[in-house]
Amino acid sequence: MIKPVTKVHFKILLLLFVVTVLSACITSPEHRQHPVIDNEQTIAVLDVSSLIQHQWEELHIKGSTKYRVISSGGKPVLWAIGRESASGLSRYIEFDASQCPIIEWSWRVDQLQANANLNLRSAEDVAASIYLLFGDPGLLSNPELVPTLRYVWSNEKVIVDDVVKSPYLPQYVHSIIVQAGSKHLGQWVTEARNIAEDYQLAFGTEPPDKIYAVVLFTDNDQTKQAVEAGYAWIKVTCP
Repeated sequence: MIKPVTKVHFKILLLLFVVTVLSACITSPEHRQHPVIDNEQTIAVLDVSSLIQHQWEELHIKGSTKYRVISSGGKPVLWAIGRESASGLSRYIEFDASQCPIIEWSWRVDQLQANANLNLRSAEDVAASIYLLFGDPGLLSNPELVPTLRYVWSNEKVIVDDVVKSPYLPQYVHSIIVQAGSKHLGQWVTEARNIAEDYQLAFGTEPPDKIYAVVLFTDNDQTKQAVEAGYAWIKVTCP
């Protein structure tokens, strides 16, 4: 008998679905998308003007967070509108955090879920987040869970630089709180983090493998409270 998928399983299915979809690109070396490093030794992870060329894929988990390209300050940005939905955008991209450790990005939150709580399955929603998947998820027929570091913008129930283990996948998904609360609500905020150091902080070890995928995720399927967030760009620097 096939059991129906219940609400509490949606966040578990997110990561399983992410690695399943991405694994389609991993079945042979010629299909792998290696980043292009420019003269300044940077990788453009998210360039909103190149979403199609960089093969960003939409992942529907529950409903559909609406991801739209809009103009902000005369430049294209990715805008996410969540209405009782859980979905994200993913890009398969392979790079080594030990060689390219600095990640920078610009994001913004205009509406924040007041009742979200990252420690509870029943309220585990995020206004904005960036997942980094460490390790090869494997083949389409048998995807594997891999260690995943997530940068999060949430509410005042968490503290900046806190590490929160996923209530769904505590062994695999660890979040670092980058923004907490409404202090910068409605503002574009630029962040800079050291991926290798953050992985050590979150998991207690050095990264076990390269990063194989990046996922953007905004959701409100648990709290049902409206959320709006934007992602302007993401880049990684390789000294």
